[in-house]
Order: sequence, then structure tokens, then C-alpha cells
Amino acid sequence: MIYLYCVVIPLLIQVGAVYIVILMNTGNGSWMGLLVFLLAMPIVPITAIINAARTRANKEKKTTQQLFIQAIIVACIAPLVISGLFIVSVLIEGLLR
Repeated sequence: MIYLYCVVIPLLIQVGAVYIVILMNTGNGSWMGLLVFLLAMPIVPITAIINAARTRANKEKKTTQQLFIQAIIVACIAPLVISGLFIVSVLIEGLLR
């Protein structure tokens, strides 16, 4: 059950956030959606592997709540970076028009 909380749920949150950013860029002629997709392909599984390894190594030392919060923080790094790229691309696109 600890792996459900510390690996699967953060993975689903990360996939959902990446999917939202991809949907925001669909059909507007921007290459940002493709960039997000290509960045997410290796990042999402790597994050799940990192969370699984951290959970396995620390499950006796920390509570499930502590591990879950740390896993959510790790899983939020990629969507924040991708959202930052999206904001920068919108700002640059607005300045070039």
C-alpha cells in the first residue's frame, strides 16, 4: 500500500499535469506541446523509479505520510519546469508579435 501512495499517486498527478500542459498547446501552431511530450517521456518513468527507490530505502525510517509528501514534491518538479517553459514561450511569442 505504501507504494500506491508514494509511487503510483504521484505518478498519476505528474502525468495529469503534463497532459494539461500538452492540451493547452494543442492547435495553436506552437511546438511547445511536442516539446512537453518529448520531455515527459523520459522524465515521468525516471521520477517513478526515483520515488520507488526512495520509498524502498526509507520505508522503515519514515512514516507513510512523510514519504508521500516527499514523493509529491519530487513529482511536482517536472510539471513546474514544463509549466515554466510554457510561460516563457508564451512571453517570447507575445514579444515577437
